[in-house]
Amino acid sequence: MGKCRKILRRFIMFANDPTVTDGKLFFRYVIPSMISMLTAGVYTLVDGFFVGWGAGNDGLAAINVAFPLSLLIVACGEMIGTGGAINIALARGRGARRTADLFLGNSLALLVPAAVLLAGLIPFLNPILSAVGAAPALLPAAREYAVITLGGGIFMMAAVCLVAAMRNDGAPKPAMAIMVAGLAANIVLDWLFVLVLHGGVAGSAWATVLSQAICFALAAGYFAAGRSHFRFSRRCFRLKRRIVRRIIPAGLPSFGVQISVAAVILLHNRQALLYGGVAAVAAYAIISYVEAMILMLQQGIGLGIQPVVSFLHGAGDTERREKIARYGVISAVLIGAGGLLLSAGGYRLIPALFNASGDVVAVAGRGLIISAAVYPFLGLQKVSEAYFQAMDRPGMASLLVYLDCFLVLPLSLLLLPLWRGADGIWAAMPVSKLLMFGVVLLLWRRSAQEAAEEKPGFRLETEERAFAFEARR
Repeated sequence: MGKCRKILRRFIMFANDPTVTDGKLFFRYVIPSMISMLTAGVYTLVDGFFVGWGAGNDGLAAINVAFPLSLLIVACGEMIGTGGAINIALARGRGARRTADLFLGNSLALLVPAAVLLAGLIPFLNPILSAVGAAPALLPAAREYAVITLGGGIFMMAAVCLVAAMRNDGAPKPAMAIMVAGLAANIVLDWLFVLVLHGGVAGSAWATVLSQAICFALAAGYFAAGRSHFRFSRRCFRLKRRIVRRIIPAGLPSFGVQISVAAVILLHNRQALLYGGVAAVAAYAIISYVEAMILMLQQGIGLGIQPVVSFLHGAGDTERREKIARYGVISAVLIGAGGLLLSAGGYRLIPALFNASGDVVAVAGRGLIISAAVYPFLGLQKVSEAYFQAMDRPGMASLLVYLDCFLVLPLSLLLLPLWRGADGIWAAMPVSKLLMFGVVLLLWRRSAQEAAEEKPGFRLETEERAFAFEARR
């Protein structure tokens, strides 16, 4: 009990004590989150490396075909985990510890029906995989990979959920350490199952599931050891409609962010093949690796400010909340400027790092120059999505995510190549983000107006009475 009080006091000291500098608070959460996001991005590279050596091109192609289903699992975990974490931080900010317990318990309980629904896709995998491009020769291996990951999806989602709760429990560094430990386990297990035991694609799938199970076990150990100040009872795990109706909408933007990754890759590959052939597809693979690295850092900033913004919003500390948000925007734009210089300045070096040759070098170099302008705008948009979501405005965050992914970017990718050919493909991302920049500014203005008109804490305090009633039931 004493340890729990000590941790709670430490979190409140950093997130609510005006004597602690906002810069220190910002970096305490953002740096571990950025490292965690980079770690998550390396998972796919590790799988690809070992499968490429152990199962060849067919193995790589099979994993690529089944990858959207893996993203679906992560998306469900992010939706439930982030949705619950935001509400936990809001409750913490207003001093409602029992409500925070209720939100974490219901988040964990939601994982069970989510895992059952995902496993229910297994009988329909053949038509699903064929629809996303699995040739008959690749179908058995792709199905094998998908069956294992869908069957073990509960561990992948539970790890995401508990790590998000840890960040909102004032423990961003332990959360980061668990992510790094999971990556290390994935590397060792991939080596063992794929190269030593010659498990091929199935070995890679087992390595992914087991490494996530290790992450889940480590995160569960954090809570079981009393390092957290959460206090669970059986009633916390009873699904309550009022609680679930707060978790799912709050997490919908996170779901969209993950799904959009698959959508963007599929759209770019289709247009690249149509307007530039195989060379353009290979060039986009190089460009997408650079884009993923910059994007992970920018999303890490958004992930890092979420616990602090939500806590301060729940506590009614508008001034510090806005300052943390400004730090996030400035940092993401600066990283975007660095990405611009890296992409445009390294247009010759970067293709060489990937051992590109022939026409791919020229096409990738031109694509790196044209697409470089996207990164500052991308950083602003990603932090804005995270800020609105943390502010309990999931509608605004969802508008930015889904409008861009399913309307503005697809239209840019369809129309610009008609005018500029392959160059239009590389220009689609900068143009779409420039158009979304106007939407971002409008939403920031609308958010400021709502904050000025809303009585501080009134809506949250009103809901708190209902949540307290649910906790007693």
